[in-house]
Amino acid sequence: MRERTINDLTPKLLEDDSLFYRFAKARDFNVVEAEDMLRKHISWRKEFQIDTILTDYEPPEVLLKYGASSFVCFDKEGSAVRIQDWGHLDGKGECNFLHIIPLFIN
Repeated sequence: MRERTINDLTPKLLEDDSLFYRFAKARDFNVVEAEDMLRKHISWRKEFQIDTILTDYEPPEVLLKYGASSFVCFDKEGSAVRIQDWGHLDGKGECNFLHIIPLFIN
């Protein structure tokens, strides 16, 4: 699996020593299914620009215009805790935010 996918991996994925093991284990060590799953993962990461999201991400206009939020702190696991002010949305903001809400949910 490593030999067949090595040229498709990004430098960030290559840093992960357990990458191939995790995908193999997730598919009960069926190498064909694990490789398929890994290739879908690579494709998803490219589509959503995961490796550069922290440096290149530009929030959508609706988020900047209607999304009042404040950073509060970090939780015990190191994740950012934010307050989202949903109370000042007009009809257009509410409609647009329904498409953005899934970004905030794990």
